[in-house]
Amino acid sequence: MKRIFIISLLLPLIFVGCGKKTEEEIAVELQGISLNKKSLSMDIGETARLMVVYNPEEAEKFAPEVTWESTVPGVATVKDGKVTAKQKGKTTITAYCGKYYADCEVEVEVPKINPDPTPDPQINFVVTPTTIETPASGGEYTVTVTSDTPWKAECEKSWATISESAGEGDASITVKVEPTEVEEETAQRIVFSAGRGKYYVVIKRKGKINKITLDQTSIDVPVSGGTFTVKVTSENESWDATCADKNVTITKSGHTATIKVAATTNTIYSEATSQTAKVTFTDGALKATLDLVKECPYAYLDGTDTYFTQKNMSPHTYTLKLKTNIPWALSLTYDTSMYDWPGNKYEYSVTDFVTVSPQSGSGDKTLTVVVTPRYPKQDSPFAYGRAHLYVSGTGKWADTEKRQLAVFEFEY
Repeated sequence: MKRIFIISLLLPLIFVGCGKKTEEEIAVELQGISLNKKSLSMDIGETARLMVVYNPEEAEKFAPEVTWESTVPGVATVKDGKVTAKQKGKTTITAYCGKYYADCEVEVEVPKINPDPTPDPQINFVVTPTTIETPASGGEYTVTVTSDTPWKAECEKSWATISESAGEGDASITVKVEPTEVEEETAQRIVFSAGRGKYYVVIKRKGKINKITLDQTSIDVPVSGGTFTVKVTSENESWDATCADKNVTITKSGHTATIKVAATTNTIYSEATSQTAKVTFTDGALKATLDLVKECPYAYLDGTDTYFTQKNMSPHTYTLKLKTNIPWALSLTYDTSMYDWPGNKYEYSVTDFVTVSPQSGSGDKTLTVVVTPRYPKQDSPFAYGRAHLYVSGTGKWADTEKRQLAVFEFEY
Protein backbone atom coordinates (compact mmCIF):
# COMPACT_ATOMS: atom_id res chain seq x y z
CA MET A 1 0.00 0.00 0.00
CA LYS A 2 2.86 2.42 0.79
CA ARG A 3 4.43 1.85 -2.67
CA ILE A 4 1.15 2.59 -4.46
CA PHE A 5 0.66 5.75 -2.39
CA ILE A 6 4.15 7.09 -3.19
CA ILE A 7 3.76 6.45 -6.98
CA SER A 8 0.39 8.17 -7.01
CA LEU A 9 1.96 11.24 -5.48
CA LEU A 10 4.84 11.30 -8.00
CA LEU A 11 2.77 10.90 -11.25
CA PRO A 12 1.25 14.44 -11.21
CA LEU A 13 4.71 15.89 -10.63
CA ILE A 14 6.13 13.95 -13.62
CA PHE A 15 3.42 15.14 -16.03
CA VAL A 16 3.60 18.72 -14.81
CA GLY A 17 7.36 18.67 -15.36
CA CYS A 18 6.97 17.33 -18.95
CA GLY A 19 4.55 20.13 -19.91
CA LYS A 20 6.72 23.01 -18.72
CA LYS A 21 8.76 25.13 -21.15
CA THR A 22 12.39 25.73 -20.51
CA GLU A 23 13.67 29.19 -19.62
CA GLU A 24 15.26 29.43 -23.10
CA GLU A 25 11.94 28.60 -24.82
CA ILE A 26 10.13 31.21 -22.75
CA ALA A 27 12.77 33.83 -23.52
CA VAL A 28 12.46 33.35 -27.34
CA GLU A 29 8.77 32.51 -27.61
CA LEU A 30 7.46 33.03 -31.17
CA GLN A 31 5.65 36.35 -31.61
CA GLY A 32 4.82 36.07 -35.32
CA ILE A 33 6.16 35.28 -38.82
CA SER A 34 6.55 37.04 -42.17
CA LEU A 35 7.89 36.09 -45.60
CA ASN A 36 11.01 37.41 -47.27
CA LYS A 37 8.78 38.67 -50.14
CA LYS A 38 5.29 40.12 -49.95
CA SER A 39 4.69 39.80 -53.71
CA LEU A 40 6.12 37.95 -56.69
CA SER A 41 5.84 38.61 -60.42
CA MET A 42 6.70 35.46 -62.34
CA ASP A 43 6.61 34.09 -65.86
CA ILE A 44 5.11 30.69 -66.62
CA GLY A 45 7.66 27.99 -65.84
CA GLU A 46 9.68 30.06 -63.41
CA THR A 47 10.39 29.02 -59.84
CA ALA A 48 11.02 31.18 -56.80
CA ARG A 49 11.94 30.50 -53.16
CA LEU A 50 9.99 32.00 -50.27
CA MET A 51 11.64 32.05 -46.85
CA VAL A 52 9.92 32.35 -43.47
CA VAL A 53 11.20 35.15 -41.22
CA TYR A 54 10.64 34.43 -37.51
CA ASN A 55 10.00 37.06 -34.83
CA PRO A 56 12.19 36.86 -32.87
CA GLU A 57 14.75 35.18 -35.09
CA GLU A 58 15.85 32.81 -32.30
CA ALA A 59 12.30 31.40 -32.06
CA GLU A 60 12.89 29.35 -35.23
CA LYS A 61 14.61 26.72 -33.11
CA PHE A 62 11.41 25.98 -31.16
CA ALA A 63 8.77 27.00 -33.71
CA PRO A 64 6.20 24.48 -35.04
CA GLU A 65 6.67 23.01 -38.53
CA VAL A 66 5.68 25.36 -41.36
CA THR A 67 2.96 24.31 -43.82
CA TRP A 68 2.30 25.96 -47.18
CA GLU A 69 -0.79 26.63 -49.26
CA SER A 70 -1.66 28.19 -52.64
CA THR A 71 -5.18 29.56 -53.05
CA VAL A 72 -5.12 28.78 -56.80
CA PRO A 73 -2.80 25.80 -57.42
CA GLY A 74 -3.55 25.95 -61.13
CA VAL A 75 -1.74 29.29 -61.31
CA ALA A 76 1.16 28.46 -59.01
CA THR A 77 2.00 25.62 -56.64
CA VAL A 78 4.16 25.69 -53.53
CA LYS A 79 6.15 22.97 -51.80
CA ASP A 80 8.45 23.69 -48.84
CA GLY A 81 8.56 27.34 -49.92
CA LYS A 82 9.40 26.61 -53.57
CA VAL A 83 6.84 28.35 -55.82
CA THR A 84 6.32 27.07 -59.39
CA ALA A 85 4.42 29.28 -61.85
CA LYS A 86 2.08 27.14 -63.97
CA GLN A 87 -0.28 29.41 -65.92
CA LYS A 88 -1.33 33.05 -66.26
CA GLY A 89 -3.27 34.38 -63.27
CA LYS A 90 -3.04 35.42 -59.64
CA THR A 91 -2.79 33.43 -56.42
CA THR A 92 -1.83 33.88 -52.78
CA ILE A 93 0.86 31.77 -51.16
CA THR A 94 0.40 31.37 -47.41
CA ALA A 95 2.82 30.00 -44.84
CA TYR A 96 1.36 28.68 -41.54
CA CYS A 97 3.37 28.27 -38.34
CA GLY A 98 1.31 27.42 -35.29
CA LYS A 99 -1.26 30.20 -34.80
CA TYR A 100 0.65 32.60 -37.07
CA TYR A 101 0.60 32.96 -40.86
CA ALA A 102 2.04 35.17 -43.61
CA ASP A 103 1.00 35.81 -47.24
CA CYS A 104 2.72 36.51 -50.53
CA GLU A 105 0.72 37.70 -53.56
CA VAL A 106 1.84 36.02 -56.79
CA GLU A 107 1.04 37.14 -60.33
CA VAL A 108 1.99 34.87 -63.24
CA GLU A 109 2.39 36.18 -66.77
CA VAL A 110 3.09 34.66 -70.17
CA PRO A 111 6.76 35.37 -70.97
CA LYS A 112 7.36 37.96 -73.69
CA ILE A 113 10.15 37.09 -76.07
CA ASN A 114 11.53 39.45 -78.71
CA PRO A 115 13.79 37.34 -80.92
CA ASP A 116 14.90 40.19 -83.19
CA PRO A 117 18.55 41.15 -82.66
CA THR A 118 20.10 44.59 -83.06
CA PRO A 119 23.46 43.84 -84.67
CA ASP A 120 26.46 46.17 -84.70
CA PRO A 121 27.57 46.57 -88.35
CA GLN A 122 31.08 47.54 -87.26
CA ILE A 123 31.92 44.08 -85.89
CA ASN A 124 31.83 40.46 -86.93
CA PHE A 125 29.63 38.53 -84.49
CA VAL A 126 27.60 35.38 -85.22
CA VAL A 127 25.88 33.02 -82.77
CA THR A 128 24.40 29.65 -83.81
CA PRO A 129 21.87 28.27 -83.40
CA THR A 130 19.53 31.16 -82.72
CA THR A 131 16.77 28.90 -81.39
CA ILE A 132 16.97 25.92 -79.03
CA GLU A 133 13.89 23.73 -78.60
CA THR A 134 13.90 21.34 -75.66
CA PRO A 135 11.52 18.74 -74.21
CA ALA A 136 10.04 19.24 -70.76
CA SER A 137 12.94 17.22 -69.36
CA GLY A 138 15.41 19.88 -70.54
CA GLY A 139 18.95 18.88 -71.45
CA GLU A 140 22.34 20.21 -72.53
CA TYR A 141 22.94 22.04 -75.82
CA THR A 142 25.86 23.72 -77.56
CA VAL A 143 25.91 27.30 -78.83
CA THR A 144 28.78 28.41 -81.06
CA VAL A 145 30.07 31.99 -81.00
CA THR A 146 32.10 33.40 -83.88
CA SER A 147 33.46 36.84 -82.96
CA ASP A 148 36.35 39.23 -83.56
CA THR A 149 35.48 41.32 -80.52
CA PRO A 150 34.88 40.78 -76.77
CA TRP A 151 31.34 39.79 -75.78
CA LYS A 152 29.18 39.06 -72.75
CA ALA A 153 26.21 36.70 -72.30
CA GLU A 154 23.53 36.06 -69.72
CA CYS A 155 20.29 34.05 -69.41
CA GLU A 156 17.08 35.96 -68.70
CA LYS A 157 15.61 33.23 -66.46
CA SER A 158 17.11 31.01 -63.82
CA TRP A 159 15.99 27.70 -65.42
CA ALA A 160 18.79 27.89 -68.00
CA THR A 161 22.51 28.40 -67.37
CA ILE A 162 25.54 28.84 -69.64
CA SER A 163 29.09 27.59 -69.20
CA GLU A 164 30.68 30.92 -70.24
CA SER A 165 29.32 34.41 -69.63
CA ALA A 166 32.08 36.35 -71.41
CA GLY A 167 34.76 35.87 -74.04
CA GLU A 168 37.32 37.62 -76.25
CA GLY A 169 36.49 35.81 -79.52
CA ASP A 170 35.26 32.44 -80.77
CA ALA A 171 33.77 30.08 -78.20
CA SER A 172 31.68 26.97 -77.72
CA ILE A 173 29.13 27.42 -74.91
CA THR A 174 27.25 24.67 -73.12
CA VAL A 175 23.64 25.60 -72.33
CA LYS A 176 21.99 23.60 -69.56
CA VAL A 177 18.18 23.67 -69.44
CA GLU A 178 16.45 22.44 -66.29
CA PRO A 179 13.35 20.21 -66.41
CA THR A 180 9.92 21.70 -65.81
CA GLU A 181 6.80 20.56 -64.01
CA VAL A 182 4.40 22.94 -65.77
CA GLU A 183 2.23 22.00 -68.76
CA GLU A 184 2.68 25.29 -70.63
CA GLU A 185 5.55 25.92 -73.03
CA THR A 186 8.08 28.36 -71.57
CA ALA A 187 10.69 30.50 -73.28
CA GLN A 188 13.57 32.84 -72.55
CA ARG A 189 16.60 34.33 -74.25
CA ILE A 190 20.34 34.13 -73.90
CA VAL A 191 21.32 37.76 -74.44
CA PHE A 192 24.72 38.41 -76.06
CA SER A 193 26.24 41.87 -75.98
CA ALA A 194 29.02 42.58 -78.46
CA GLY A 195 30.15 46.08 -79.45
CA ARG A 196 26.94 48.11 -79.65
CA GLY A 197 24.86 45.13 -80.72
CA LYS A 198 22.48 42.72 -79.04
CA TYR A 199 22.15 39.11 -80.20
CA TYR A 200 19.78 36.46 -78.92
CA VAL A 201 19.43 32.73 -78.64
CA VAL A 202 15.80 31.86 -77.89
CA ILE A 203 15.22 28.80 -75.69
CA LYS A 204 11.78 27.18 -76.06
CA ARG A 205 11.05 24.51 -73.47
CA LYS A 206 7.98 22.33 -74.04
CA GLY A 207 5.47 21.87 -71.23
CA LYS A 208 5.35 18.64 -69.30
CA ILE A 209 2.76 16.29 -70.72
CA ASN A 210 0.84 14.57 -67.95
CA LYS A 211 -0.83 12.13 -70.33
CA ILE A 212 -0.03 10.07 -73.39
CA THR A 213 -2.27 10.80 -76.38
CA LEU A 214 -2.76 9.23 -79.81
CA ASP A 215 -3.91 10.87 -83.03
CA GLN A 216 -6.53 8.12 -83.30
CA THR A 217 -8.06 5.68 -80.84
CA SER A 218 -9.60 3.16 -83.26
CA ILE A 219 -8.56 1.69 -86.62
CA ASP A 220 -10.77 -0.40 -88.90
CA VAL A 221 -8.64 -3.24 -90.27
CA PRO A 222 -9.83 -5.05 -93.43
CA VAL A 223 -9.82 -8.84 -93.51
CA SER A 224 -6.65 -8.71 -95.62
CA GLY A 225 -4.81 -6.83 -92.84
CA GLY A 226 -2.55 -3.85 -93.51
CA THR A 227 0.02 -1.39 -92.17
CA PHE A 228 -1.03 1.67 -90.17
CA THR A 229 0.76 4.58 -88.49
CA VAL A 230 -0.19 6.24 -85.22
CA LYS A 231 1.22 9.54 -83.94
CA VAL A 232 2.07 9.40 -80.24
CA THR A 233 2.31 12.49 -78.05
CA SER A 234 4.07 11.77 -74.78
CA GLU A 235 6.54 13.28 -72.35
CA ASN A 236 9.47 11.64 -74.10
CA GLU A 237 10.42 8.95 -76.61
CA SER A 238 10.75 6.16 -74.04
CA TRP A 239 7.11 5.11 -74.55
CA ASP A 240 6.30 1.56 -75.53
CA ALA A 241 3.42 -0.20 -77.30
CA THR A 242 2.29 -3.82 -76.89
CA CYS A 243 -0.52 -6.04 -78.19
CA ALA A 244 -1.46 -9.56 -77.09
CA ASP A 245 -2.61 -10.49 -80.60
CA LYS A 246 0.16 -12.54 -82.25
CA ASN A 247 -0.93 -11.26 -85.67
CA VAL A 248 -0.03 -7.67 -84.69
CA THR A 249 3.54 -6.36 -84.81
CA ILE A 250 4.58 -2.86 -83.73
CA THR A 251 7.68 -0.83 -84.46
CA LYS A 252 8.35 2.67 -83.18
CA SER A 253 10.43 5.57 -84.42
CA GLY A 254 10.45 8.84 -82.50
CA HIS A 255 6.81 9.71 -81.91
CA THR A 256 5.38 7.34 -84.55
CA ALA A 257 4.16 3.77 -84.09
CA THR A 258 3.94 1.59 -87.21
CA ILE A 259 1.42 -1.20 -86.70
CA LYS A 260 1.35 -4.17 -89.07
CA VAL A 261 -1.71 -6.44 -88.90
CA ALA A 262 -1.63 -9.80 -90.66
CA ALA A 263 -4.68 -11.05 -92.56
CA THR A 264 -7.44 -12.49 -90.38
CA THR A 265 -7.62 -16.16 -91.40
CA ASN A 266 -9.69 -17.77 -88.68
CA THR A 267 -13.09 -19.42 -89.06
CA ILE A 268 -15.40 -18.30 -91.88
CA TYR A 269 -18.36 -16.67 -90.14
CA SER A 270 -22.02 -16.84 -91.20
CA GLU A 271 -22.41 -13.06 -90.97
CA ALA A 272 -20.30 -9.92 -91.18
CA THR A 273 -18.43 -9.66 -87.89
CA SER A 274 -15.27 -8.25 -86.36
CA GLN A 275 -12.82 -8.85 -83.54
CA THR A 276 -11.05 -6.16 -81.52
CA ALA A 277 -7.38 -6.30 -80.59
CA LYS A 278 -6.14 -3.69 -78.12
CA VAL A 279 -2.78 -1.97 -78.43
CA THR A 280 -1.58 -0.51 -75.12
CA PHE A 281 0.75 2.50 -75.16
CA THR A 282 2.68 3.26 -71.97
CA ASP A 283 5.16 5.88 -70.83
CA GLY A 284 5.97 5.25 -67.21
CA ALA A 285 2.68 5.51 -65.33
CA LEU A 286 0.92 7.06 -68.35
CA LYS A 287 -1.25 4.81 -70.51
CA ALA A 288 -3.46 5.01 -73.62
CA THR A 289 -5.16 2.32 -75.70
CA LEU A 290 -5.89 1.86 -79.39
CA ASP A 291 -8.58 -0.49 -80.73
CA LEU A 292 -7.81 -2.49 -83.86
CA VAL A 293 -11.25 -3.51 -85.16
CA LYS A 294 -10.37 -6.44 -87.41
CA GLU A 295 -12.83 -7.61 -90.05
CA CYS A 296 -13.30 -11.40 -89.92
CA PRO A 297 -13.80 -13.73 -92.92
CA TYR A 298 -17.47 -14.32 -93.65
CA ALA A 299 -19.65 -15.99 -96.28
CA TYR A 300 -23.43 -16.34 -96.34
CA LEU A 301 -26.45 -16.31 -98.65
CA ASP A 302 -28.19 -12.97 -98.59
CA GLY A 303 -31.98 -12.63 -98.50
CA THR A 304 -32.89 -16.28 -99.09
CA ASP A 305 -33.44 -19.60 -97.35
CA THR A 306 -30.64 -22.06 -97.00
CA TYR A 307 -32.73 -25.26 -97.20
CA PHE A 308 -34.48 -26.17 -100.47
CA THR A 309 -36.72 -29.17 -101.30
CA GLN A 310 -38.34 -30.45 -104.48
CA LYS A 311 -40.43 -33.53 -105.21
CA ASN A 312 -40.45 -33.83 -108.99
CA MET A 313 -38.06 -34.98 -111.66
CA SER A 314 -37.91 -31.64 -113.49
CA PRO A 315 -34.74 -29.55 -113.21
CA HIS A 316 -35.04 -26.54 -110.94
CA THR A 317 -32.82 -23.47 -111.02
CA TYR A 318 -32.02 -21.49 -107.88
CA THR A 319 -30.46 -18.02 -107.94
CA LEU A 320 -28.49 -17.30 -104.78
CA LYS A 321 -26.64 -14.17 -103.67
CA LEU A 322 -23.33 -14.97 -102.04
CA LYS A 323 -22.02 -12.31 -99.66
CA THR A 324 -18.37 -12.71 -98.70
CA ASN A 325 -15.18 -10.71 -98.16
CA ILE A 326 -12.56 -13.28 -99.20
CA PRO A 327 -11.52 -15.26 -102.29
CA TRP A 328 -13.57 -18.47 -102.25
CA ALA A 329 -14.30 -21.84 -103.85
CA LEU A 330 -17.49 -23.92 -103.74
CA SER A 331 -17.88 -27.67 -103.30
CA LEU A 332 -20.79 -30.16 -103.19
CA THR A 333 -21.36 -33.41 -101.34
CA TYR A 334 -24.14 -35.97 -101.87
CA ASP A 335 -25.76 -37.31 -98.70
CA THR A 336 -27.71 -40.56 -99.21
CA SER A 337 -27.41 -41.98 -95.73
CA MET A 338 -31.20 -41.78 -95.32
CA TYR A 339 -31.80 -43.92 -98.39
CA ASP A 340 -29.72 -46.99 -98.00
CA TRP A 341 -29.88 -48.96 -101.21
CA PRO A 342 -26.90 -49.82 -103.37
CA GLY A 343 -28.15 -48.14 -106.49
CA ASN A 344 -28.40 -44.78 -104.82
CA LYS A 345 -25.29 -44.77 -102.63
CA TYR A 346 -21.76 -43.79 -103.58
CA GLU A 347 -22.14 -44.81 -107.22
CA TYR A 348 -22.61 -41.38 -108.73
CA SER A 349 -21.07 -37.96 -108.33
CA VAL A 350 -23.20 -35.21 -106.86
CA THR A 351 -22.65 -33.27 -110.07
CA ASP A 352 -24.85 -35.83 -111.78
CA PHE A 353 -27.73 -34.21 -109.90
CA VAL A 354 -26.57 -30.71 -108.90
CA THR A 355 -24.45 -28.12 -110.70
CA VAL A 356 -23.31 -24.71 -109.42
CA SER A 357 -21.64 -21.82 -111.19
CA PRO A 358 -19.37 -20.05 -110.85
CA GLN A 359 -17.42 -22.46 -108.70
CA SER A 360 -14.85 -19.91 -107.48
CA GLY A 361 -14.33 -16.18 -107.29
CA SER A 362 -13.63 -13.28 -104.93
CA GLY A 363 -16.10 -11.12 -103.02
CA ASP A 364 -19.86 -10.98 -103.57
CA LYS A 365 -21.29 -13.01 -106.43
CA THR A 366 -24.62 -14.30 -107.79
CA LEU A 367 -24.65 -18.12 -107.88
CA THR A 368 -26.75 -20.32 -110.16
CA VAL A 369 -27.61 -23.77 -108.78
CA VAL A 370 -29.44 -26.34 -110.96
CA VAL A 371 -30.94 -29.38 -109.23
CA THR A 372 -32.04 -32.31 -111.48
CA PRO A 373 -33.49 -35.33 -109.64
CA ARG A 374 -33.42 -38.15 -112.18
CA TYR A 375 -32.70 -41.79 -112.65
CA PRO A 376 -29.00 -42.08 -112.03
CA LYS A 377 -29.02 -45.43 -113.80
CA GLN A 378 -31.55 -47.22 -115.94
CA ASP A 379 -32.06 -50.12 -113.53
CA SER A 380 -31.90 -47.97 -110.38
CA PRO A 381 -34.74 -46.50 -108.34
CA PHE A 382 -35.55 -42.82 -108.53
CA ALA A 383 -32.96 -40.42 -107.18
CA TYR A 384 -33.26 -39.50 -103.52
CA GLY A 385 -30.95 -37.62 -101.15
CA ARG A 386 -29.49 -34.26 -100.20
CA ALA A 387 -26.83 -32.15 -101.82
CA HIS A 388 -24.78 -29.91 -99.50
CA LEU A 389 -23.20 -26.73 -100.85
CA TYR A 390 -20.01 -25.62 -99.05
CA VAL A 391 -17.77 -22.58 -99.32
CA SER A 392 -14.09 -22.47 -98.37
CA GLY A 393 -11.40 -19.80 -98.57
CA THR A 394 -8.57 -19.72 -101.08
CA GLY A 395 -5.21 -17.98 -101.06
CA LYS A 396 -4.45 -16.67 -97.56
CA TRP A 397 -7.66 -18.26 -96.34
CA ALA A 398 -7.05 -21.74 -97.79
CA ASP A 399 -6.66 -23.28 -94.33
CA THR A 400 -9.98 -22.02 -92.98
CA GLU A 401 -12.55 -24.69 -92.29
CA LYS A 402 -15.22 -24.89 -95.01
CA ARG A 403 -18.70 -23.72 -94.13
CA GLN A 404 -22.06 -24.98 -95.35
CA LEU A 405 -24.08 -22.47 -97.36
CA ALA A 406 -27.18 -24.43 -98.40
CA VAL A 407 -28.85 -27.85 -98.55
CA PHE A 408 -30.87 -29.15 -101.54
CA GLU A 409 -33.17 -32.10 -100.84
CA PHE A 410 -34.87 -33.99 -103.64
CA GLU A 411 -37.06 -37.07 -103.87
CA TYR A 412 -39.82 -38.47 -106.01
